[in-house]
Amino acid sequence: MTATIDYEQFIIENQDKLIPGRIHAELSYNMYGMARKSIKDMFNNENMREKSAIIGYTSNCNRSHILYCSKNGILYILYNWQGVYNDMQYFTRAMMMDYFENYENEAPAFEETDFVRNALRGNETLNDISRRLDY
Repeated sequence: MTATIDYEQFIIENQDKLIPGRIHAELSYNMYGMARKSIKDMFNNENMREKSAIIGYTSNCNRSHILYCSKNGILYILYNWQGVYNDMQYFTRAMMMDYFENYENEAPAFEETDFVRNALRGNETLNDISRRLDY
């Protein structure tokens, strides 16, 4: 059974996991249909802030991938491995478009914020990221 988690606190406490170039678990290809549906449902929310949706699992189903929109509007993928949240990364347009390959016309409009683009380029230090997250 998975314990409830304060996603905002997890993000604050795990900024080191947002360093560009880290390796993360991949969503199993046979979950891409589920990912597309979950992403579209999430983006159809009038206000997605502080909402989450499971977009799928790894091939062995031990790790779930959760799309979460923080209270400041930044989208993350949070990883839950056998009931324990242990990793995260920014959700990007490139990631989304992988899930929507051959279904591009169904993909919601989405671009990363300048903040996320800068962080992914390595132009932000962890202290800069923590200060600018507006927590």
